[in-house]
Amino acid sequence: MEAGKLYRQYLVGAAANIAILCTGFSMGWTAPINIKLTSNDTSMSPLEQTPSTDEIAWMGSVLNFGAIIGPFIGGFAASTIGRKWGLMSSTIPLFVGWILVAAARNMAFLYAGRIFWGVAVGMLFTISPMYCAEIATIGDVFRGSNFKAFYISCALVFFQQFSGINAVLFYMTDIFKASGTDMEPSVATIIIGAVQLCVTPRFFPSISESIGMHVGFFIFCACCIAAFFFTLFVVPETKGKSFLEIQQMLGAK
Repeated sequence: MEAGKLYRQYLVGAAANIAILCTGFSMGWTAPINIKLTSNDTSMSPLEQTPSTDEIAWMGSVLNFGAIIGPFIGGFAASTIGRKWGLMSSTIPLFVGWILVAAARNMAFLYAGRIFWGVAVGMLFTISPMYCAEIATIGDVFRGSNFKAFYISCALVFFQQFSGINAVLFYMTDIFKASGTDMEPSVATIIIGAVQLCVTPRFFPSISESIGMHVGFFIFCACCIAAFFFTLFVVPETKGKSFLEIQQMLGAK
């Protein structure tokens, strides 16, 4: 392929994924804001009442409810109005979510904003890979799926979530505050945020209160170990193989 065409492909692919960067902002937003919402200093929080631990937990997890809906909307949009306009339309729930959060005076607005963010996340992570795959230089894109590829993908996503990815991401500031570190929790959050670590959002605060934060991390550790062995023995090596060879390998019993 000519250098100019390849450069344009990279440029278009990067532009198509700008909104993915915005979803990262929305997912990590809870880390620094939780400590402000629950602070005794009411001037730090825009809410009329201090939220409970359970309400904070729900605020972290409702994004996932929107993310369940988002792929269906994204798939429909991609099929009806096209990939380009589907990507552009996915910014609408993202924008609405930020408006709701900015105007929030109670938890209901924050819940609604987080759900809209989740819808945007689901749409973007559905349409963006589809669009990038279709503008790729590889001509032979083998469509269709088989059960082995499906369950490997599902298992990898499962292990990713239960590795603790979203809990650490969503409650990072609270974790550093509870650890008693000399470093300012918000500063430590910024440092760790650059590495993008993760953990399960909804139940992490409840686990920490009932049986201790360390138990939650032991559970996440066990999931990481299970993920290692699953990847070692089940996930196939695709390096140096064509799409056809990968399909044949996945279809083999």
